[in-house]
Amino acid sequence: MSKVVPRTIQDWVNWGARRFIRAGLHFGHGADNAHDEAYALVRWALKLPHHLTPAQRLNSLNPVQTKRVQSLFDLRITTRKPAAYLTGESWFAGLRFEVDERVLIPRSPIAELIVERFRPWITCTPRRILDLCAGSGCIGIACARAFPQVQVDTIELDSGALRLLKHNIARHRLGKRMRAIQSDLFGKLKNERYDLIVSNPP
Repeated sequence: MSKVVPRTIQDWVNWGARRFIRAGLHFGHGADNAHDEAYALVRWALKLPHHLTPAQRLNSLNPVQTKRVQSLFDLRITTRKPAAYLTGESWFAGLRFEVDERVLIPRSPIAELIVERFRPWITCTPRRILDLCAGSGCIGIACARAFPQVQVDTIELDSGALRLLKHNIARHRLGKRMRAIQSDLFGKLKNERYDLIVSNPP
């Protein structure tokens, strides 16, 4: 570890990144490098907003905050679990989702397509969208937010993932426009038709 004791938020981010690199951690579940992951963990531990100004990054941590950050860094290294499973949250298409080990961590490039409303491949607004193998529901929910009038069905086979999917739908207050259906692919869909089908299966 560094002989210099971290003091500010930025110090702790830099210190954590160095520890992660020395520990040989791998990234790719929300952050693709040690620095961004350390920042995400510090931000979550201190309940800070996503973006901090340079001045805010120079704020010092008190002893309680220091313990929180150290403990989270230690947990990331000893368990080697992705940061999203430690914090219980992940971001997709600018939206926050609750996640745990029942589902894959949102990280699909489909997010960029959703933000652009699938242009230039789709030129009209779909009326019904199906999210197949929905997991946390991030794709279907992001579609529902991108298209405010659309109806979205989400399909998930695993009962544990389905419970989390329903929770995220409720959290985003989309229960009136979204359905969570337990089904093996199209098995429970009878005579249903969709304008757009999206999927990022495991």
